[in-house]
Amino acid sequence: MEYKTSNSLIIKSFTGQDMIISGYASVYNIADDHNDIIINGAFAGINIHKTRFLWQHDEHNPIGIIKSAYEDSYGLKVRAVINGKIAAGKEAIALIKQGAVNALSVGFYIKAFEYSDGGNRLITKAELVEVSIVTFPANKHAQIRQIEYSNKSLAFMLIALNKLENIMNLNNRSNYDRRN
Repeated sequence: MEYKTSNSLIIKSFTGQDMIISGYASVYNIADDHNDIIINGAFAGINIHKTRFLWQHDEHNPIGIIKSAYEDSYGLKVRAVINGKIAAGKEAIALIKQGAVNALSVGFYIKAFEYSDGGNRLITKAELVEVSIVTFPANKHAQIRQIEYSNKSLAFMLIALNKLENIMNLNNRSNYDRRN
């Protein structure tokens, strides 16, 4: 079952403890609240294994792992798993479900920049350090766009139930064949 909410957010219903989010952690060619404009290609060479997934930019509050991050013409798109077994993850999941939090943000080291005629800092090369779920993003367009739920134990249980159902169906056919 799929639910759509405001801002084109899609929630795919599936019971489980972990939440999988995807969206744009940074949107290109838009001035943020710090007067910075990140240029397409600034995050080239992203290493997701070195990039942390945090709650509110707090380095002491990792909330999960980044599964993928890539640049397209719109911005830096990420897919990440929020760990629902830890306190900060539970808090993030609850606030996302409630609609109180829906934004993403990035933490990075600037490697190259220049200034525009209008005074904006144009960031042309940056090393991505972290992606955060935040209440107030510097770039208002950096938002969570899709939510899914993940629970491996539930998936294994459904597979086991399916196998049990197949065994029961075979057993019922055997009993039917013996009576006839």
